[in-house]
Amino acid sequence: MPKTYQYAVTGASGLLGQGILRSCAQAGDAVLAIRHNRPLQFLGDGDGGIACELNDEDAVRSIFENHTFDALIHTAGLTNVDQCEDDPDLAKALNCDIGVTLARLCAEYGRKFVFISTDHLYDGTKPLRAEGDPVSPINMYAKSKVMGEDGVLKANPDALIIRTNFFGKGLPWRSSLTDWLHDKFSNGQRVPAFIDSYFSPISIPLLAGAIQALCSKGASGIFNVGGRERLSKYEFACSYADFFGFERALIDKTKMADIGLKAPRPADMSMDVSKVGEVLGEPMPDIRDSFLSIKNDYDPN
Repeated sequence: MPKTYQYAVTGASGLLGQGILRSCAQAGDAVLAIRHNRPLQFLGDGDGGIACELNDEDAVRSIFENHTFDALIHTAGLTNVDQCEDDPDLAKALNCDIGVTLARLCAEYGRKFVFISTDHLYDGTKPLRAEGDPVSPINMYAKSKVMGEDGVLKANPDALIIRTNFFGKGLPWRSSLTDWLHDKFSNGQRVPAFIDSYFSPISIPLLAGAIQALCSKGASGIFNVGGRERLSKYEFACSYADFFGFERALIDKTKMADIGLKAPRPADMSMDVSKVGEVLGEPMPDIRDSFLSIKNDYDPN
């Protein structure tokens, strides 16, 4: 008899996908891991997952035909902002078209669909944007995610959209923000950090738990899921240094204009996370809560 899964996860070998697999394993939820060409670093009690080209609808449909799962969490996508700017067609294909197809199939087969979006959707001129604020994307990455959100909700009005900005332990083939900070601090190197870029970050373990909780409550529509604090990248680096016992003196205040980024970035990506807090019945975590959740990944002692 075919195994029944609580969740299926695309991009299962990626940063967030691996985090969701870990979170589900801790909760005792069975997960069908759907990956591309990277191996799974964390398997849980799974079978190594399924390798699938998500732009092949026949291959994707066969997963729906041959596996039973309650919800599909779509974490796969193209998150390199500059690469999206260089190749808008690829950005649309990976951040919009595949998501719309998956949303449609979930509606057809009666499965919950969760689409991972971004906090890049605004022009960055106002803080703490709420879910109902009109979007105003300024780069192709954000535009492709806006198209994805719109297409997903048209194909599947019961879909759950997660706007977020997350961090946590990286993978052998992809270093993360906190990996970079930890390596810099550990080696006594200078850490440039933006004083004019703001966000509402949340750790991968806490984000994964929030997604599972929203699914269990049958939530649908758009949710900002992040930390409850509005932090500059400089404040984030300072908080990281304080928590892990590094020296703040290593951190240099910088501005985005100093770096010469190819694609424009919104200066303020902070989110109002009161809606998700109300639905889950508790406030979203602060930055210390998020650091505590990844402490053993960086400081096992």
